[in-house]
Amino acid sequence: MFRPAAVFPILVALSVAWTAPAFAQNAPAPNGGDKQARLVTLINLLNVAAVADEFIPVFAERTLATLRRGGLAVTPDIEATVRSATHKVLTDNLPVMEAKLAALYGESFEPAEIDQLIQFYASDTGQKTARLMPRMVIQSQVFAFQWAQGLQPQLNAEIKAALTALAEQHRHKTPTPPAGS
Repeated sequence: MFRPAAVFPILVALSVAWTAPAFAQNAPAPNGGDKQARLVTLINLLNVAAVADEFIPVFAERTLATLRRGGLAVTPDIEATVRSATHKVLTDNLPVMEAKLAALYGESFEPAEIDQLIQFYASDTGQKTARLMPRMVIQSQVFAFQWAQGLQPQLNAEIKAALTALAEQHRHKTPTPPAGS
């Protein structure tokens, strides 16, 4: 079953990891001053809109795949409608994502650490990290899923053996008489 809420953490993870070189090259790296202003600078460096541009087609395709699995004959008109609606809703709500990210960073980092993050994401290495991170996060999730799937037979055998042993223990256990008997 498709759960749109389950995709939101992926979008957050991707948005945290992506920057656009133009933002990184032009972003000021404030020292001291207002924490909120530094958070705005950091979020601008992360460029959530660029992440959305990369992620929206993936989200739309997953939605279409779910509709197909549900038995809907997805016509070109339906596909275009889903893609358009996905783009509109996610793009219109980017300020919400940016505010949530700013709050998350604000809760997680001290002002001096935010300054260090700004410096890092404004650097060439930070830009490269941010450009590569979405693909690396997705690929690591694929690897983890494949790894866990490959262990499923072993896991099933282990659980079956443990449950068999537990059932055997219960079968040989003498019932305890009720208290006061």
